[in-house]
Amino acid sequence: MPVVTLPDIQKIRDLVGDHLGFSFSAIEHQRLEKTVYRELEHLNLDLVAEYLTVLQMSTIWEPVWQRLIVSLANPESYFFRDQSQFELLRSKILPELIQRRASEKTLKLWSAGCAAGEEVYSLAILLKELISDIDTWQITIFGTDINTEALAIAEKGEYGEFSLRLQDLALCEQHFTSDGDRHQIKPELRQFVEFHPLNLLDSTLPECFQDIDLILCRHVFIHLETQAIAKILAHFKQALRPDGYLITGHSELYGLTLTDFRAHIYAGSLIYQPQLEPQSNLAMFSLPSFTNLQWQSSPLPERGLKLSDPIFDPNQVVQYPNQSQSQLNTLIRHRRYAQAIALLEQQSSNGQYNFQTHYTLACLHAHLGQYPPAAHHCYQALELNHMSEPPCYLLAQIAMIQGEKDEAKRILLQILFFNTEAALAYYDLAQIYYLENDGEHAQSLEQKAFALLQDLDLDQVLDPFRQYTVQQLYDEINVRQALIS
Repeated sequence: MPVVTLPDIQKIRDLVGDHLGFSFSAIEHQRLEKTVYRELEHLNLDLVAEYLTVLQMSTIWEPVWQRLIVSLANPESYFFRDQSQFELLRSKILPELIQRRASEKTLKLWSAGCAAGEEVYSLAILLKELISDIDTWQITIFGTDINTEALAIAEKGEYGEFSLRLQDLALCEQHFTSDGDRHQIKPELRQFVEFHPLNLLDSTLPECFQDIDLILCRHVFIHLETQAIAKILAHFKQALRPDGYLITGHSELYGLTLTDFRAHIYAGSLIYQPQLEPQSNLAMFSLPSFTNLQWQSSPLPERGLKLSDPIFDPNQVVQYPNQSQSQLNTLIRHRRYAQAIALLEQQSSNGQYNFQTHYTLACLHAHLGQYPPAAHHCYQALELNHMSEPPCYLLAQIAMIQGEKDEAKRILLQILFFNTEAALAYYDLAQIYYLENDGEHAQSLEQKAFALLQDLDLDQVLDPFRQYTVQQLYDEINVRQALIS
């Protein structure tokens, strides 16, 4: 049996990185090693160097590369994967594009990394539902991937129950011809789609990928190195219309330097649009901390809507089986927030989180300074429990960090709409009015907060994220009032 050494694997990994941009975690490194052993046996080779030569002399469309791609990239998908993003497409993004293109009646959409085509046909179904005179439109939905086996399935347009596992019977009857547990896309949808093998790292894109209105590139960047992502984003910038949209997986671009796109936060997802005037050295979402903002009131102790200092208690926000809970506690106690996020995401393989998980993920992302995903998970939590106060408090803090005082006010007033005795909401509003030099209004709100605290237990936690207790709020109001008087 051939011996595969660590240097051997590193050489294969570097070659794969050059051709495909793949980044390798420890698990993926092990998968690559197993694949190399399997390929040596399949090709009847004795040395890894021989296998490396075969790869170097082949294109990625040849079988030796295709087997490697299949082993490293999971092609599994299903129709309308990630309901929140598709609901945003259904309710806002696609209607906006349809309205803008009504005069020319032309739409071009692109699913980059389409796997077996479920995402492409999901887009076609949405457009069919949204455009009453769709037969008078010129619509093209491109699907591209480096996995030719998956593209063959997409071209055929036939799917099993697993691909349609979250869909109701009415959708299947309307858009598929079914034969037992097999479901064939109807021709009226198939006419809108085109599938092409395409490596997103190619130096140039084919001419047809121009003037694109919407690009979906989801669950792709998680596999790639930062340099590869930057190259692909440059391609997307060139391919999109100036008012076009890019949608990625929820957390795939966080922490990256992004000069060609600007982000918009919606309840269902982040949406990106081309930056018409590229900004140099703009760190993605590197927003200033609240403590760096200039206070406009007289010097007072900064309670601070800080998103970096506190350590929230996970027992306040989420409960998992004992072993997972213990792991989560340990990670948070040691401020290993990224690992805690990974642990929580592993708890649900299909991405369907409950309220507590969404809120905990929001807190963890906020601790990392990743405010858009934090806001996203807050909104998702509120969709499940619209009267919950903690996600609103966190959203208000994020709004303040972004300098959006009016939005922070709106959120805090929303809390008070549902709970007129929310002492912390009155207090947070007071801090905003102090910033606006409206001391009279601020003091009135603080007095209201102080009065409401009288009936509460001093140890009661008012906001799990800040671990803010009634006693702390008492103390801060007393200090401020003493300084003012």
